[in-house]
Amino acid sequence: MFIVGFLKYGERVWALQRGSNGNFALLKVYSKTSQERAYVLKTRAKMDREEEILFDAHYMFHFCMGAFINVSLERWSTDAVLSYLDPVLPLPYEFNMDMYDLVEAELSLLYDLFYTKAQVVHSWPGYLIRAISLLGTVSAFLLFRLDDGKGAHSRVDVSISYMLLVGAIVLETTSVFAIVGSTWTCGYLHCQGWNRTNAMVLCIRRLIQVGSQRKWLHSIGQRNVLDYCTRNQTDWMNRIVEATVLKKWRRKVKFSVSTKITMKFKELVLGQVRRTMTHYSETWTILDAPGKCVLTEYRLLDDMGFSIKDRDFAHCILIWQVATDIYLCCCDDNQHQRRCLKAEEDDKVLVDAIKVLSKYMGFLMIHPSLLPGGVPSDSTINNLENLWKDSKCSTSSEFARSLLYHKRDDRPYISLAGELLRNRMNLPMLRVIFGVWVEFLCYASYHGTGISHCIQLGRGGEFLSVIRLVIHHIQLFHHKYSERLPSDADTL
Repeated sequence: MFIVGFLKYGERVWALQRGSNGNFALLKVYSKTSQERAYVLKTRAKMDREEEILFDAHYMFHFCMGAFINVSLERWSTDAVLSYLDPVLPLPYEFNMDMYDLVEAELSLLYDLFYTKAQVVHSWPGYLIRAISLLGTVSAFLLFRLDDGKGAHSRVDVSISYMLLVGAIVLETTSVFAIVGSTWTCGYLHCQGWNRTNAMVLCIRRLIQVGSQRKWLHSIGQRNVLDYCTRNQTDWMNRIVEATVLKKWRRKVKFSVSTKITMKFKELVLGQVRRTMTHYSETWTILDAPGKCVLTEYRLLDDMGFSIKDRDFAHCILIWQVATDIYLCCCDDNQHQRRCLKAEEDDKVLVDAIKVLSKYMGFLMIHPSLLPGGVPSDSTINNLENLWKDSKCSTSSEFARSLLYHKRDDRPYISLAGELLRNRMNLPMLRVIFGVWVEFLCYASYHGTGISHCIQLGRGGEFLSVIRLVIHHIQLFHHKYSERLPSDADTL
């Protein structure tokens, strides 16, 4: 048992040493021959949807790592992906929910590499350690069972020893079966050319249906600036906390919540990202000012460009969140309903998506590590708090409507809300607002540091990381297989 413990400790140290970006950049990528690609396609044909996505995630995993570590993406995409995708065959993912699930699976594999011992366990030394560990534990149990000197010890001590040894055997056996049935083992067996053994493992996986266990990102953070500014500031406890160093901590905890993201929300976001990146690829990149593409498309850049030009990214988010809240609140009024929702009566799903996306970007504003450019200054928030104190409103919705009567040059969010409500050209304004928020999301995900995304994986994952990978996948497929992209039909 001492030898087993020593091996386990050594394995852990080895895994910690290898769990860094620099080591991942040194991983080799092997090109696949036509015979290997034929086996891949034959194997995929026998899989259900969940297993197929996991299978593809392993073969495109080096491309996933290239999106987060400091290496050339061109090398990874050429060697790891294009050698897997046959240029004669249709695209395996046409930018629908299958691609979203593929990205989630890739992120779960990336989590394994950073936060588990996967790259150590799924190697010959790792398999050898598991075999020695199981055999050593079983041997210790048998030796203890056959020991004639147990009578010198109390019955309680002997019983506890049996329980510990049996528990250790159960844990080791479970660990061995988990490793044998892992997708990492399937990938390793295929790389070694043991296709029959690989097929047996895949068959067992299908019987117990373990593919869905790789889906793990189900909720995102939410924070609304107006809700924070209209909080109860008369309570003595709130005043004490606001006056101490706990102010920033309180903002993150008390005024941040999480909400589940629905399938429809994912489809809307994915469809808008794909539409923007493929339809306007010649004039738009995610390096441009966020929101510029959709405002240009609807010829609104001259009227609303002030909200995104020559401003910090965090300030743009703040302006658009307040303006969006004002717009949505005023559209609920009978006075503006005909003007705002004339052609969008059935867009409740789109309104819900806008609210979720707007509050998610607001959530990022209190997490400096996730937002490129840092967090905004408190001047705008302080201005809103002062307006709330001077108003006679009782709810944040009433306060949002009242802001329209406080228009000034230093309050661009009110000017933007006025432009949205006027809607001179009778545009589908909800789609415009949603498009701007999706561009904000893409900008934040692409310009965030790779290390911040990897850190968030250890905390449960972040929606930004999913969008970052989606962007890279669309870029790859669009540039390499543009002649086989889906039609230009609207995805919203």
